[in-house]
Amino acid sequence: GDIVIACNPFQWIDGLYSNQRRLEYTQKLIFCEGGRYSDLKSEVEPHIYETSSLAYRGLAVDGHRQSILVSGESSAGKTETVKIIMSHLASIQGPEGSNPPPSSSSTVIKRVLDSNPLLEAFGNAKTVRNDNSSRFGKFIQLQFDVENTTSAFFSGGAVPRCVLAGSNCETYLLEKSRVVEHKDSERTYHIFYQLIAAPDDFKAQVWDGLVGTTNSSFRYVGDCEPLTLDGLTDAEQFQKTVNALSLVNITDNKLNTLMRAICTVLQLGNIAIAPDSSDNEKACINSQDELEKLAELMGIDVEDANKALTTRTITAGRDSYIVPMKVEESRDSIEAFAKEIYQRAFDWLVRSINDATSAEHIYENVADVVEFGLIGLLDIFGFESFNNNRFEQFCINYANEKFQQKYTLDIFRSVQDEYTREGIDLDEITYSDNSEVLKLIEGRMGLISILNEECIRPNGNDACFISKLKKVNKDVSVLVDERLHCPTEFGIDHYAGHVKYNADMFVKKNTDLLPKDLLDCACKSSNDLICTELKAKADASAAAPKAAPGGRAKKSILTVGTKFRTQLTSLMANISKTRTRYVRCIRPNTESVPIKMNLSSSAEQLRSVGVVSAVIIPRVAFPNRLTHEAAIQRFRCFASAEARHKLGTLANTGKEQVDVLLGELLKDFKANGEEDKKSYESGKTRVYFRTGALEHLESKRIKAMSEHASNINKMIRGFIARASFPRLREKAIAAQALAREERMEGKSHRNTSQSSLQNGSFSSCIGVTSTPKSPRPKSPRRQRKSLKCALDRLKQTLKRQKTTPLSQPSKPTSATLSASEPNCHRRDKNLLSISKDLSKAPINTPFELLEQKWQQTKITPFPPSKNNTYNSLEQKWRQMKIDSPLLKAHSPSVRFFLEDVLQERNSPIITTTSPHTTHQIRDEIFL
Repeated sequence: GDIVIACNPFQWIDGLYSNQRRLEYTQKLIFCEGGRYSDLKSEVEPHIYETSSLAYRGLAVDGHRQSILVSGESSAGKTETVKIIMSHLASIQGPEGSNPPPSSSSTVIKRVLDSNPLLEAFGNAKTVRNDNSSRFGKFIQLQFDVENTTSAFFSGGAVPRCVLAGSNCETYLLEKSRVVEHKDSERTYHIFYQLIAAPDDFKAQVWDGLVGTTNSSFRYVGDCEPLTLDGLTDAEQFQKTVNALSLVNITDNKLNTLMRAICTVLQLGNIAIAPDSSDNEKACINSQDELEKLAELMGIDVEDANKALTTRTITAGRDSYIVPMKVEESRDSIEAFAKEIYQRAFDWLVRSINDATSAEHIYENVADVVEFGLIGLLDIFGFESFNNNRFEQFCINYANEKFQQKYTLDIFRSVQDEYTREGIDLDEITYSDNSEVLKLIEGRMGLISILNEECIRPNGNDACFISKLKKVNKDVSVLVDERLHCPTEFGIDHYAGHVKYNADMFVKKNTDLLPKDLLDCACKSSNDLICTELKAKADASAAAPKAAPGGRAKKSILTVGTKFRTQLTSLMANISKTRTRYVRCIRPNTESVPIKMNLSSSAEQLRSVGVVSAVIIPRVAFPNRLTHEAAIQRFRCFASAEARHKLGTLANTGKEQVDVLLGELLKDFKANGEEDKKSYESGKTRVYFRTGALEHLESKRIKAMSEHASNINKMIRGFIARASFPRLREKAIAAQALAREERMEGKSHRNTSQSSLQNGSFSSCIGVTSTPKSPRPKSPRRQRKSLKCALDRLKQTLKRQKTTPLSQPSKPTSATLSASEPNCHRRDKNLLSISKDLSKAPINTPFELLEQKWQQTKITPFPPSKNNTYNSLEQKWRQMKIDSPLLKAHSPSVRFFLEDVLQERNSPIITTTSPHTTHQIRDEIFL
């Protein structure tokens, strides 16, 4: 339940997330129907509903805040997983048949769940890997109104009710660069395409210049193929977005303000900058119509807009100078302005969603102070490593390093808790973490600090930044400096592998400055969203530390790296106060098709999301573990008689029995060749084996089982042979007597013998057909030939009887054979008929003796005390030969069979004999 691996099937599987499946996990894991919680947890299959159910129960019963961290690479299914968890948690209202929650909570639940499409519209985009890729990270805290434990007791509920009361969302690292540029096969954010595909009457309400436009009308959008998400076109998705906006109170004027801000971003992309005809160094706008449309959208003067986009103001002391910008500088400032407006619009939307869904706002009129329980859902981008890794990849991998540190610590703590419960010493348990990588990134002389210094420096550039980074951290092992690196390249050995970064644009992207002239121009805008949001940015810049009188100016700017580091620190502080569970999402193939898995890619993802480390850390000192019962049952079969006797005399305490058993079996084994270390540690409920100890036991067990299999094989074959010998001996005597009688009849009573051979039942039952058409007697030579043929057939009958295991009746009886007896006695009936026919011959003494001995053999073929024992062994032996033809090779299934025979308590071997006979039989068969 702490770590769940979810593989994206790229299709909806019938029944996997059905209401019945949801109720199954809810009732079993939360309300514990049918038994104890610890027992029921092992009865259900791993599922996302298991994670959400355990988090809900931890909040309701234990009163601890919970968090679920969902990670994985793009298109691994993180966003869908978070939505499934949210939907499940919101639907839990109590055990089946309980009273429903107040109707007011239904509106809150709808707002919380419908906020997801809004965030997807403004924060998701089509990429090469995923048509609906989240280009930001989010941490959603679901707020629950938790029932008091005392109230739950008096109301008859074993689990206090938790009703979803609201939510709060925090976002991280929106990919602003996608606003102004994207690959040809990709798209920018969905909201741009949805707005362009909106009905013309709605467009006219927002802005007249939007009517009749298409994707190709705006450079930032570009001409791309239509996209269908969840079966809906862009126009249909837009209507869905508008409906969701109305749920969070964004309608009418607020809606128009938001959409006009989006149009402003689109229009900024259509501003064309070219060199001035009089001076190539100066930038000018050669698309006056587009500039006028932009001024109209923002509600500012055209001349002010032109001045802000092509010039900048420099302050020297008390004097100010207006300096024309170069073409590249002007283009960069326009792109920075567009990215800043979209970022501010996105932040405004998130705050609006929080205002509508926050439990504090919903419960503000409640007289009593309500303390809400929290379940946090973190949807964060997974570790990234491409051919060209830039500033965005660095920030993403930095975040993953922070989460990996928390992940590793949680795993080690879980191991600590388990060993403490079992009473095992932890002095030698160690593990390696990624603290050195984090120190390189966020330390005092780390990458972010050096990058910030370069951003403050007047002529700071990327090459100088890399040079300082490598010089200061030359002794840091995780910083890779190769001779083939370019001046702006460096490498870091992350927990998931080595990544080479290209530091080009690191300084610029980290600074993320908006020219003051554009900032002042935006503050004059009639658009409330643009004006209010950018005025707050201007006020923050004005509040920065100033130069002291007569002193040196102390420059300080809030860089992207610093802001992100602060956000991560706050996030990790919140998560550290919760009980954390993890969902690792895996993308099975790069084609995003169902029923296909790329094994190498999946294995790499398992390593990058930390699943491999989750397996390695708990097994640093004790790689293998078994319960006491499993260890005793598995290894007692090849212990000495003295050890087995001790096990029988001990009380039913697993720890003492395990110490006796393993103390003998592992007395000569030394873990890793160390004399002073015990090869195993016995806890309260489990036994822990050091490296190689369990393998040593298994090899000895296989050898012992092989010997037991050979002994059983030998004993059963011998048992069958000894049981068959008396009957075969009597039949051989009968055959010899038959031959002598035929010879005697041929000499003295030829005619009588021939008539008997032709018409008697002996001929018919041994297969010799007579031809009564010719009454002429046979010659002695023909008689001898017929007799030889009859004897050959009789020998074949006896041979088949010898190779067929005997099937003894459960209760021997002296009754004669009848036609209703089993088929396995038909040959015996034929032989009895032979003896009766031959008894009519003149010399009948041998045949009477044959019949008498046959009846004795038929009545008591075995000692009665071993009859049931033989039947049970023969039945098991037959079944084992069917299940495992490789008996002599001692295959695993044969070994398991032998173990089952040894351990079985209800077999006829035990129940039909006395205890003394039981031990004799076991010693005879197995030892």
